[in-house]
Amino acid sequence: MKLLNFIVVLSILVFFSGCKKDEPVPPQIIDPCQETEAQELKLEFKMTFGDLQFRKNFSYQLNDTTFISFREARIYFSNIELQNSSGLNKVPNDVILIDDESFNFSLGNIEPDSYTGLQLSIGIDSARNHLDASQYPPENPLALQIPSMYWGWNQGYIFALLEGNYSSALISQSNPGSPWFFHIGLDGNFQQSDIKQIDFQIKACQDNKLKLSLDMAQMFNDIDIFTENSGVTTDNFGLSYRVGTNLINSINNEN
Repeated sequence: MKLLNFIVVLSILVFFSGCKKDEPVPPQIIDPCQETEAQELKLEFKMTFGDLQFRKNFSYQLNDTTFISFREARIYFSNIELQNSSGLNKVPNDVILIDDESFNFSLGNIEPDSYTGLQLSIGIDSARNHLDASQYPPENPLALQIPSMYWGWNQGYIFALLEGNYSSALISQSNPGSPWFFHIGLDGNFQQSDIKQIDFQIKACQDNKLKLSLDMAQMFNDIDIFTENSGVTTDNFGLSYRVGTNLINSINNEN
């Protein structure tokens, strides 16, 4: 009889326990800083002249016998790629136009990862170099610019517009010096850099910023500005190419 009573009580308990409502499941807490979606990467591109901040219309001493000033310094860099364990990956916004007033750019949304290398090119690749610049909206770096950075669809873009003055003495109002200029373009002057080493992570909950500097003093490496002071690509391809090589080699990682 006792056994029968026990079985009845146990059955009742099982019945009522089965009728209980399911316990609420606590919501899963997701750490937003572990986000795996692509994150915006900003590029900060600083121009210098040696250890000095770059400024237009300022007299820089290049060496013991040479002073240099800049009136224009506008340069296209493109095909920007970041290297991770899977190789080189082009960024979404892979064309930038830098000058003394343009320092910050958005390279678009990049996959979170560790990046160890950077590669970029001076100029515009041939696939885009001969397109119509008027087709781009004003905010696009490939749109028509003032001053112009576009010769026309046949010759393409001006990769680098560089102008200034030189002298053996400090450049001033009383000593303006003599003009120099390098206008670099055409497909043959499109140059890709070697892979530059970086140690950089892209992840959520941080300001993802890649910092580069461009030393404009190195643009004159192995160039005697007193005898090599005018270089339009169509007139002096060799000099234009050397200037472009110097520029691509003078980019430094600041991270």
